[in-house]
Amino acid sequence: MRPLGDRAHVSVVYLFYYMALGAFLPFINLHYRRLGVSELEIGFLSALLVPVSAIGSLLWSGIADALGRHRLILVSSMALSIGAVFVLSHVRDFPLIVLWAALQAFVSSPIGPLVDSAAVRVAGRSGSSFGVFRMWGTIGWAIATLVVGTLVEQFSLGWAFYGYMAFMGLTLVVAWVGEAARPQRRGAEFSKEMRAVLHHRSFLVFLGSVFFLGMTLGGESNFLSLFLDSIGSSETMIGLAWTVGALSEIPVLWWADRLTKRWGSQGLVKFAFLTFGVRWILLSFVSNPGWALSLQALRGVSFGAFLVGGVGYTVEVTPAGLATVALAIFNLTAFTVSSIAGSLLGGYVFERFGGAGLFRVLGIAAWIGLLTLVVLGERARSCGHGR
Repeated sequence: MRPLGDRAHVSVVYLFYYMALGAFLPFINLHYRRLGVSELEIGFLSALLVPVSAIGSLLWSGIADALGRHRLILVSSMALSIGAVFVLSHVRDFPLIVLWAALQAFVSSPIGPLVDSAAVRVAGRSGSSFGVFRMWGTIGWAIATLVVGTLVEQFSLGWAFYGYMAFMGLTLVVAWVGEAARPQRRGAEFSKEMRAVLHHRSFLVFLGSVFFLGMTLGGESNFLSLFLDSIGSSETMIGLAWTVGALSEIPVLWWADRLTKRWGSQGLVKFAFLTFGVRWILLSFVSNPGWALSLQALRGVSFGAFLVGGVGYTVEVTPAGLATVALAIFNLTAFTVSSIAGSLLGGYVFERFGGAGLFRVLGIAAWIGLLTLVVLGERARSCGHGR
């Protein structure tokens, strides 16, 4: 397959995959609330899904890197995820919701790392940029949140499920027809290089600091829509808020290479920690939907910098053949494992102190992560050049 064809394939996969996520994630907790599930139960459910997703992501990503069966695992994961979401849309009892939500989290867990590793690989051999590929995911998310938010308000929350299944189905078709062959890796080589990654001191400090930021991201993903609902935002406004947050990522992703050359991967991550904390604190004082919507622009800048810097640094310290599993570790730390604390803490704080109390806690957590990265990261580098 020619590099141009590879670039187009990865871009379209990102577009449809994030359209599926954008149709589903901002509205699923609203669906649970409409069914009578409490905020505390929503936090418990979100936290429970994290270890399920973590196990699935590491398991399937490791198998993909070790055996070179990336496309088979990718399309199988997508197909199973569509089926699980279909069933989830029909269950009403909380125990059944837990069961099918957990199954959906397990089967969909390797999709993100597999798509990211393919993008990094194609970018490396075609002279393109990971950020430009990932930008198409942002565009897809923005389109889906706006369109599905409008459909949800006019008709029903069922459109969140319809959107996910339709867009994930398109992603599956594109992934199936695209070229995803990878060189096979054998167990001994894989194990040796994986141990080297896990003993990289600066990388471990990086993951530790990312955990704190991941807590804030977990709190946002699970409770931002509920917070916006509590201050009087309509479903369309909620969808628009997620759209604005996504669109504001585009400049950072487009100029990712230049920003990385100027600040370095860790420099971008530090900027993200700082601005995320500022946004959470400002949001804690907002009671007007319009002001909350305006602050979403800062969210995209922060998240774009964190994504580009985090993926870039992970790839920098990882042997080429371990990109998928290393990115799975990064994703687990940033978006799943830390969400256990973020979801449980978020559910408790939101229910007891409301959205204002929650976002103040999240802002402090982001700044603790920044302090950890600055202080302990410097010590790790001075003690052993990063190892």
